[in-house]
Amino acid sequence: MPSPNAAIISASDFDLVESAAARTNKRVYVAENYRYKPLLRRLSGLIEDGTIGDVLFLHVNAIKQQRIADGDWRGDPALALGGALYEGGIHWIDFMASLPLDIERVRGMRPALAHGATVERSMLVTFEYAEGAVGTLSYSWEVPSTAKGLRLSKIYGRAGSITFETNGLWVLLHGKKTRFYVPGLRDLSGYHAMWADFVKSITTGSEPLMTLSQARRDLELVERAYASALETP
Repeated sequence: MPSPNAAIISASDFDLVESAAARTNKRVYVAENYRYKPLLRRLSGLIEDGTIGDVLFLHVNAIKQQRIADGDWRGDPALALGGALYEGGIHWIDFMASLPLDIERVRGMRPALAHGATVERSMLVTFEYAEGAVGTLSYSWEVPSTAKGLRLSKIYGRAGSITFETNGLWVLLHGKKTRFYVPGLRDLSGYHAMWADFVKSITTGSEPLMTLSQARRDLELVERAYASALETP
């Protein structure tokens, strides 16, 4: 968990960034590539189309093994800010928050630390959405991956379900219709779409898809997840 000495960045620091941007008439771009993933666009479209009816459950499996070398900043609480959600996990927090469902509440639960560990490397985060759905994000750096990191995630609705490979390789819809999709192998991580959006924004003055306020929202959700994990039952 984040220690008092580790909290060198917080959502409140966005006040300084926003103030500086306004004072200098500059726009701040946030390189959050998960906001641009083809997978997110496909899932959002299927949810909005009502092909699985009212969404009940979302289960995102983002479990993997990520080895930390000696001296790596990810192993230093003062640099990693305390754990897995501040590093790769915040990408999946953004993913869960960017679906066409409104998060009302988030809670975090942390397994026991590995022997001798000083930085948390696994978290379970639960989400309650205004539309009535509930979701879970299982995020870990310390579980050996099978099939070279392929993982399955699921969205359940009252009229069907969506199964997808977590990285975005494929999506299987089984509901009012059955379809198999390959969202976009050429830009699996969303980097191409992200940079294209930034260039468009710079040249035309349009608002980018990923905004500073959304980035602040993501960090606030991470902070709420960690704070709830510290609460005494």
